Amino acid sequence: DVPAYGMQDDELQALESFVRVMGGGLVAVGGKTSFGMGFYQDTLLEQVLPVRMEVEQKEELPGLDMVLVIDRSGSMRNEKIEQAKEAALRPIAGLREGEAFNVIIYNNTVQWFSQKPVIKDGRTEQAARRYIEGITATGGTNIYDALAGALNQEPIPGMLPIVLFLTDGLPTVGQTSEIAIRDLVAKSNPHKRRVFTFGVGFDVNAPLLEKIADESRARAAFVLPNENVE
Repeated sequence: DVPAYGMQDDELQALESFVRVMGGGLVAVGGKTSFGMGFYQDTLLEQVLPVRMEVEQKEELPGLDMVLVIDRSGSMRNEKIEQAKEAALRPIAGLREGEAFNVIIYNNTVQWFSQKPVIKDGRTEQAARRYIEGITATGGTNIYDALAGALNQEPIPGMLPIVLFLTDGLPTVGQTSEIAIRDLVAKSNPHKRRVFTFGVGFDVNAPLLEKIADESRARAAFVLPNENVE
């Protein structure tokens, strides 16, 4: 039950090669955040499966309530912050109108795009795009407070609550204990949000991001410098 943004580019390419070049068999199963609901439409996985990823009975499927958390600390300067911005804009664009999202940016402090979930439409998508494109990288990295804020946001009833957490995973401000950060997801996640982590750069703290994702039944993904985030 992994959405498209939880898969690496080379993983999807490997699946395609296995089926098309090597003649292998592929069985795909999933849940509430896979197939059409996982943004797999127009991806390599859709091309090798005999199913369409377009969601046709949208009214019968639960909508997403997604909180994007973007690290804007000094360690994210230059290419890292640009990759994080691109990785944040894609899932917002992939949401259906009527689904919900919010954006948190953080360095030493934590800032919110909105104090409550925002319903996606053309106006709110453009406002979020301007907000994200205006992010600059400076300061320390307060992962604990940013993650706590995302986990504690009250979701819209009936929607599936998830977090997409983008960072290089190096806490430097506030509570910096990695054990405390992991415990936050395991023990202080009142709305049972699944936390998909997205690490950027060579020096990313992969063990921490993988543990955060594992604790919430999600998945970690990583992107290297000059790598496409698609």
